[in-house]
Amino acid sequence: MVHEGHGQAAGTTNNRMELTAVIKGLQQISPGDRVEVWTDSKYICENMTQGHVRKWRERGWGKRSGSSLQNVDLWKVLMEEADRHRVEWKWVKGHDGNAGNEEADRLAGSGARRALETCKKLEEAVKRWTDEYKQREWDERGATSTPTKPRRTASETRRSPVCAPTWTSCRMTGSRRRRRTGRAVRCPWTRCRP
Repeated sequence: MVHEGHGQAAGTTNNRMELTAVIKGLQQISPGDRVEVWTDSKYICENMTQGHVRKWRERGWGKRSGSSLQNVDLWKVLMEEADRHRVEWKWVKGHDGNAGNEEADRLAGSGARRALETCKKLEEAVKRWTDEYKQREWDERGATSTPTKPRRTASETRRSPVCAPTWTSCRMTGSRRRRRTGRAVRCPWTRCRP
């Protein structure tokens, strides 16, 4: 039996999505069944087949070096699901013409496109809400026109590309100094050159 599906999540990583896909797939299968999981993710396949995940679990979800483990929340759920089934992990090289892997990539792509469409819709809704809010504020104040940007002051307009070479900045302090007779003024910090 083959289960197909796809999803999306905001602010995620490829590894988190790979783990989530395997978890969702295993959750659709009744406990105790024999399952073959084919994946192009060495991150999942090697950690499961070489027993790294079981060692992490024995150590309280930490690495031998003492450093923290990434995606602990998903690894815990994956181990719970894997313990409920008889799972055989198989790795397949990605983008190598394997029909199942190509179909998985197609499904992942459609999930990513759906996520982008959702983000664009959210951005448009936020922009619309912000514009309506600003307009409501202006209406309450009694203003008839929309706000405009303040005009630039004389000191802001003086910084044109024509005058730029006459100034130098210190990399350490960020202070600006005027150049004298074509030579840059030395910075008080000896490591910094203008």
